[in-house]
Formats: sequence, structure tokens, C-alpha cells
Amino acid sequence: SSGINAEYGILKNLILPGVGEITIVDNHTVTLVDIQSNFFLAPRDLSKPRGESVARYLSLLNPDTTIKTITAPCPEFIQNNLGALKNYSLFIVCNLHDSEYRDLAQLAWDT
Repeated sequence: SSGINAEYGILKNLILPGVGEITIVDNHTVTLVDIQSNFFLAPRDLSKPRGESVARYLSLLNPDTTIKTITAPCPEFIQNNLGALKNYSLFIVCNLHDSEYRDLAQLAWDT
């Protein structure tokens, strides 16, 4: 869970200066550990979709940043959206298998 929370901290640092759009792919629900270790979660978020819950708080930081959330498993989302992902300029990921990292790295390298 700490790896995931680090990624949300990175997103905060992108949103504050005004990055235009962010897509959060997270199919997990909020746990007590998430609430205890993530500034962007509160007890009322328990058992709710984690990406959507964090996005709600992150969106308060800069209304000019668009935040989309996807609740599909990240590996599935990557495999089903390789073409669309070519439009992204930065990927922040964690907890993928080596082959999934390689697929995403190859896509980033090719674009």
C-alpha cells in the first residue's frame, strides 16, 4: 500500500502546478491501512473505490486539472488500451509484473 500512496503523492505534485489531465487506474477499494497512510483519504472512504476517493481530494488542489478514474485492473487496462496510451506523456505505475512494465516501457519508447 505504501507504493500506491507514493504515486498519489507524485500526482499531487503534478496537479499543484497545473498539469492538464491525469488518469488514475486503480481497481482496489480503500482499506484501513490506506486511510492511515494516505493524506488524501478519510474514514468515510473505507471500502469505496480508492482511485475515485483520492481523485475527489486531489481535484480540490487545482480545478484546472482534469482527473479521470478507471477502476479496471491496471494490467488489463494497459493491454486493452495500448493504442490510446500513446497519447500519454508520463506513466507512474507500481505493483506490476516485469512483463507489464516492459510492455509499458516499450510503448513509451516507441512514442
